[in-house]
Amino acid sequence: MAASTIPVPSSATTDNYVLISSVTPTAAASTLTFTGISGYRKLMLRTYRPGLSATSTVTLTFNGDTGSNYAYQSLSIVSTSGVNSVVLGTGANTGIPFASAASGGLEQNLIINDTNTTGVKTFSGFVIGGTAGNIVYPQFNGMYFASAAITTITYTVTTNTFLASGSVALYGVAA
Repeated sequence: MAASTIPVPSSATTDNYVLISSVTPTAAASTLTFTGISGYRKLMLRTYRPGLSATSTVTLTFNGDTGSNYAYQSLSIVSTSGVNSVVLGTGANTGIPFASAASGGLEQNLIINDTNTTGVKTFSGFVIGGTAGNIVYPQFNGMYFASAAITTITYTVTTNTFLASGSVALYGVAA
């Protein structure tokens, strides 16, 4: 039998992310909003040490939508004082639970696909964080059920406010 040959596409599509906007959170602010997003088929939200107070949690919403239009599943690997455990989570929410101060939130990344279409958008991401003796690595993916392209992303601290530190940046891949 002859060896099969896998055809090579004549032009490969690459994801060249470009910076759309970057913000340093200010103290006493509870939201960061990226508006006027258009012309991108894929978005990446990337945070670095976003400065969360001790009891803060973060939720993401798209287009100001706080309806039950978000579904996700998560897997967290937790190491507390040398004991490792795995935590599974699922949800149908009014936003994406993106991070908490308990996870340390040192670095967070979220990639959103098909952002310029009117169909379902898929997303995946991870958080790298923790404190001494408490390391958390949640990974998650899910869907946003919407009938419009994503034009706004809101990053909300649902308990307390940001501390004045770190950065939150939005990147995009042109349509």
